[in-house]
Amino acid sequence: MALPRSYALLRQVADIFPSLPITIEVLSDTSGALRLELLSHNGRVFQARGPRLRVHPRMRARARVGSGPDDRYEIDLIVTSVAKEDDWSALLNVEVTEVVHRNGRRTALRLHLAEPTELFVVACRELEANERFEVMLADLSAAGVAFTTDRPFSLGDVVALMPNVGGQPMRLRGRVLHTEAVEGGLRVGCELMAIREDDRRRLDALAADDDAAE
Repeated sequence: MALPRSYALLRQVADIFPSLPITIEVLSDTSGALRLELLSHNGRVFQARGPRLRVHPRMRARARVGSGPDDRYEIDLIVTSVAKEDDWSALLNVEVTEVVHRNGRRTALRLHLAEPTELFVVACRELEANERFEVMLADLSAAGVAFTTDRPFSLGDVVALMPNVGGQPMRLRGRVLHTEAVEGGLRVGCELMAIREDDRRRLDALAADDDAAE
């Protein structure tokens, strides 16, 4: 017999956060990337602390937590109340509305690469806007791109890239979803926010050929 949806959510919350407090990064629909400190929870409602000037009632956000980019939980949240704690922080009630476990499934076939490409900083927490430098592509699909670099990146940063794929340049814009320390630097995974439709189709075809050849 299937568990009621609300009970299943409670079980997932307990599995993901067995002990509190814990600080997580979330990507909100209005305030970009920010940190929330989860203090306690009652069912699927968390008592949390956040930056007072960047949170508000009905704000929606998504957190990605787990052991890595291929084994993670995506947790959708909504802020139900905000109370001032001091000039800089607020106490929140945050309700979990959805939990999805991503365990290595890909939404799109990926083209595995090891090629340098130029990156343009659009909006990053620790880098100047319009700065440009070279990164090393790791993989690319119609849904996302990953690269390695020795520069700092954070959840929610926005970048633009123009890789040369199959002998043709592509213009891409991505938002950072996760970072992972690797030898010599950082592996950065992004979801694509902007890609031309003909480039999307071309990537799908190239990735399918690459997958079939393995």
